[in-house]
Amino acid sequence: MLQYKNLKREMNQKDDYKKRVNLKAVILFCIAMCWCVSPYAQIWKTTFSKSIEFTNQTYNNGMYKGQLNNGTREGLGVYYWAPDSYRFGYWSNNKRNGYGIYLVEDGYIVHNCNNCTVFVGNWSNDEKNGQGTCYDSKGNLIYYGKFANDKALDPYPSTGNYSSYKFQTISYTNGDKYVGETQDGARHGYGIYIWSNGNLWYGYWKQGSRDGIGILLNYDGSWVKQNCIGDNCSTLASSNNSSTSNRSNVGTNIGQQFPDITLRTPEGKLIAISDYAGKGKYVLLDFWAAWCGPCRRANPHVVELYKRYKNKGFEIVGISLDQNKDAWIQAIKDDRITWPQMSDLGGWQNAAAQLYSVHSIPYTVLLDKNGKIIAKELYVDDLIAKLAEIFDR
Repeated sequence: MLQYKNLKREMNQKDDYKKRVNLKAVILFCIAMCWCVSPYAQIWKTTFSKSIEFTNQTYNNGMYKGQLNNGTREGLGVYYWAPDSYRFGYWSNNKRNGYGIYLVEDGYIVHNCNNCTVFVGNWSNDEKNGQGTCYDSKGNLIYYGKFANDKALDPYPSTGNYSSYKFQTISYTNGDKYVGETQDGARHGYGIYIWSNGNLWYGYWKQGSRDGIGILLNYDGSWVKQNCIGDNCSTLASSNNSSTSNRSNVGTNIGQQFPDITLRTPEGKLIAISDYAGKGKYVLLDFWAAWCGPCRRANPHVVELYKRYKNKGFEIVGISLDQNKDAWIQAIKDDRITWPQMSDLGGWQNAAAQLYSVHSIPYTVLLDKNGKIIAKELYVDDLIAKLAEIFDR
């Protein structure tokens, strides 16, 4: 988005051109300039107005578009509060649960966050919990850190090493728009891409391209939950498929089939959970990170279990919440891990961690031979007992 000074300089340099443009063009130009200096809520109202014309649920003064379970907000979607507040992200039992973007209306701030008009981060039962980022009304980063019980845990304000992040509205010449996090002017972080026809895509972006789980919300109210690497998107669920659109906590409850996702190995190869799960082996999804002390202390025990059972029909897929690739690779080597590994290097924003509602690590999900979830949160002693029950009978 052009800055005000750049626009002013451009106006001064193009006096002759301005005299020739018609009144409509002048009005449009002035509107564009006002966007650059106006509160963000005014931009959001204009940007999202078409996208929320058709919604899946109306509640009090709000409207919701996205995944539902028997009329309850469950999964990915956007909720609009009158007059101009929006929340994009994960929902469970009608409450904000999981990562999302919260845009507050003009004149208000995010609860317990001074000068914050945009919150991007994790929620638990409608409270900010976990990693979170706050931006002011000009889109500048003012806080990056942890939250608990709806309050910041770290000194506020503080930006760490993330001061290059901004929250911007970008308008494109074809009429499309982007509202979300950027780094050095490129779409990077969580954001919403809005096509001129009213369709939009919400999810994670990396260096200008989609990178992970997101949802395509069509103008007509239909939706498609996707896993995208750039423009290569696979469908995880859709409003046209009742068997997937009406599942509670989409695929992560015991007794349900595993939700699939594609991420990269340390070597950069794309692999999916479905490359291993549902193919006649018991599969353990092991969420961990190089920086996680409890994970590293558990790894030697898991290595021994893998040696004991891998030839009896047992597989592990490690899903790393690392951001530092070198640290991830070194930890794999140091801990002598030989099972498949995958990550998007997104930290707590890891797409698989969001898909499986992972809020702490180590975290495990055990799948049976057919890919059905049979246990979760098995730590070392529980895992030893469970695998013995399965394989040592």
